[in-house]
Order: sequence, then structure tokens, then C-alpha cells
Amino acid sequence: MMDRFLAIISIIGLLSFVGWINIRVMEPDLWIVSLVVMGIAIRFFWEDIKAGGSHFESRLDNKSDD
Repeated sequence: MMDRFLAIISIIGLLSFVGWINIRVMEPDLWIVSLVVMGIAIRFFWEDIKAGGSHFESRLDNKSDD
């Protein structure tokens, strides 16, 4: 659960930073590239969160069962 919370916080931080940069620079080409990259990042995080989050936690749980 904590990894989901941290992923959401990091995406919000990244969105705010990229938004701030886009406002300061005011270049339409940068806006397009930023939107594409942020779309890919959000989709990657969304798929990772839907899959169950951190893969390290499941590895630790499996080793303790052996």
C-alpha cells in the first residue's frame, strides 16, 4: 500500500515540475514532448500499480516461505 501512495506522490511531483517548466519556457514543442512523455510515465505507473506495486515485496515474501 505504501508503494502505491509513494507512486502517486511522485507522479504528482513530476507533473507539477514539468508544468512549472512548461509555463516558464512557453514553447509549444516542449508542451507536446512533455505531454507525450508524461502520458507514457503515467501509463507505466498505472500498469505497475494495477499489477500489485513493488515486485521486491513479493520476492521477500516468497523467500520467507521457503
